[in-house]
Amino acid sequence: MKKLIYILLFVNLALFGQTTQIYPQKQSFNILSDKMILPKKPNYKFIPDSIKQYYQKLEEKAGLNPIFDIEKKYVELSSGIQLDNYTPYPILFVHGLNGDSQTWLEMTDWLSPVLGETIKLDFCLNSDGSLYSSNMNSDVESFIPNNLSNSNLYKITFNCNPIGDCFDGEPTNSSGLYYSNQSAITKQGRAIGLAVDAILESTGVNRIILIGHSMGGLAIREYMQNSIHWPQSFVSHRIAKLITVGTPHEGCDFELQGFSSLFPSDIDDVGEAVRDLRSCYDIFGTGLTSGVYLWGGTESQSYMYDNLLYDWNNVDVNCNGTIYENLMGLNQKAIYNNIEYASIMDVSDLLVAPANVGYGWNNSSTSGGENFCGVLDLGWSNSDNRHCESWGFDATGGLSGGHSELPNYTTQNLWALDEPDDFSRAFEVDFNKNYAGFITPQAETAPYTNDYDDYIIYIPTDGVLTVSASFLDGSDGDAMYLYDLTSEEYINGVQDVSENEEISTIVSEGSYIVEFEGLESEEDRFSQYFFSLSFDAYNDGMGIENINDEGPNLIKVVDVLGREQRVIQKGVLFYIYDNGKVVKKFNP
Repeated sequence: MKKLIYILLFVNLALFGQTTQIYPQKQSFNILSDKMILPKKPNYKFIPDSIKQYYQKLEEKAGLNPIFDIEKKYVELSSGIQLDNYTPYPILFVHGLNGDSQTWLEMTDWLSPVLGETIKLDFCLNSDGSLYSSNMNSDVESFIPNNLSNSNLYKITFNCNPIGDCFDGEPTNSSGLYYSNQSAITKQGRAIGLAVDAILESTGVNRIILIGHSMGGLAIREYMQNSIHWPQSFVSHRIAKLITVGTPHEGCDFELQGFSSLFPSDIDDVGEAVRDLRSCYDIFGTGLTSGVYLWGGTESQSYMYDNLLYDWNNVDVNCNGTIYENLMGLNQKAIYNNIEYASIMDVSDLLVAPANVGYGWNNSSTSGGENFCGVLDLGWSNSDNRHCESWGFDATGGLSGGHSELPNYTTQNLWALDEPDDFSRAFEVDFNKNYAGFITPQAETAPYTNDYDDYIIYIPTDGVLTVSASFLDGSDGDAMYLYDLTSEEYINGVQDVSENEEISTIVSEGSYIVEFEGLESEEDRFSQYFFSLSFDAYNDGMGIENINDEGPNLIKVVDVLGREQRVIQKGVLFYIYDNGKVVKKFNP
């Protein structure tokens, strides 16, 4: 055994040569558990009701025109060396109020050259056809096929009728839709749970990335924070990263006050979605009661009284077929710190804005709850162990002041999809797959100026780990490293990478971090890289034989100090071959 240790030690020296490497100064590795973080006791603010804003269309359909970046140049993605690129975890896109499969069309089409086609998952959330009762066990109907295809990209649509016909741009109460895409957030969370279960079974991985626009962000939180939506086979939420885009985390008090017949709209102003989005119930300043779904309260028409002309269609907020229950609100439930969080916000949003929040935390951010990082800091403690980044910019277009257009800002949404910066949240990768990644600008709330993309791989036995990477234009100054979590040190790396790089390292059983580092400004947008991992295991004993022994070629001979021997000298020498084989010889 001592001989094997010496071989591993000295061959590592040989592979490095005598060059001094400068590695990043980062944190040590601490495993994050699924421990829940309970919310802080709210210190609520009370804001007088503003003049209610009447919109004929509050959630416009995502447009099909190309979105341009800050410099008005369309940003193209490159497909890389192979057509079968992978993300470590699949990505599920969720639309918002009155949305459908078109909401994220611009974004998914933009990603498709790199990550392949997007698979649509269809749901009806009001399959009993009644607006006046709610039970998620009977209302939620999934049309996901049993043989769901393996993909990197999925998108969900709730705009389907009870027989599985789905519509893009169709009025939400026509064709038997029964306002399915304006159903209760609890039912949306149940549907997301079913989708996550099917996706993970299809892809064979154990975690997922979720990104939601507007109310879709709350639906994702509903799934995460309410374990009744997790499949029985799950012991946790299975979320690697959660991204909200223009999401009203403190609520949004837009309404039509029962005058929808005078102001034609696709929005059901007394429906389940509008009911759940309310931060409070308040008729022209005569009273103020917290919104039940977000802040807790009693499921009753009297408690939730808010409309001069009509009652809510139903008040079964938790969708269990029973009313008059006293509920805990979403913002009163625990969250998890082992998730990567990110959010996108429109600084000029007319929908998610302070004027539309009547009940919330004290000292709330001026985003109206759209800044999820700020919301997490306000509502939950333990922020030092939480990673969250938010990007704010002025999105333009539409009656909502840019709110509905946020999913089309492809570059900014890519920034939010950034891979984890910390070892503790590193994305798991596997051998013999070609992965695609991006170096992106970091938000002001990020812990580092540079972007660090961290991936974790488990090595089952002693052998040689090879990381092969390709870097596209814009990668000048980028770097790649290998970090040993057992010894807590960087053990190999390349700085200022060229177009193609490869590092091979003798490793022992354990977990390792493959890390990519770079610096991109918002003007630079991003740079792309592709990488794959291969591993050649040694047999037991002296570690002489390699699993892959097809015609090895001698690369070089080194002594015990790692010095290459042009002329064979006396003593112990190591013969290194191109298939990873290392042979120890003693020359008398």
